[in-house]
Amino acid sequence: MKVLIADFDIYSDIGGGQSFYQALIRNHPSVDFYFFETRHHNRAMLPANARPIVYRPFYFSRQNFPETMLQLKVKFFYLSLNMARQVAGQTFDVVDYPDYSFSGLYLRYAFEHFNVQVSKFALSLHGNLSK
Repeated sequence: MKVLIADFDIYSDIGGGQSFYQALIRNHPSVDFYFFETRHHNRAMLPANARPIVYRPFYFSRQNFPETMLQLKVKFFYLSLNMARQVAGQTFDVVDYPDYSFSGLYLRYAFEHFNVQVSKFALSLHGNLSK
């Protein structure tokens, strides 16, 4: 089974969501978990089923919106496009995205655009936005 965690640096950032994902990976050694990294992880320290994908942004907004919800939505739209581009043409059984990132709003459409096949999308409720 292939699971893409649509989050970043889960082994170098500290927080409840990162701890949750680390435990999920550790407790399911037969499942291959993929996640994005913006900082290099010591691969020897990762579980064998944790597979980082080096994140390289390609799309950027040229708009300079004021600090509003619109700017935030545009930011996450481009983030979703960049994540989808990184895994273009791949197939995942599950794509899990955390509720603390609005990029999940656009992932399905971005993945369709880049021919990423996904059986199920799952929203992980970690607390902040799901309360």
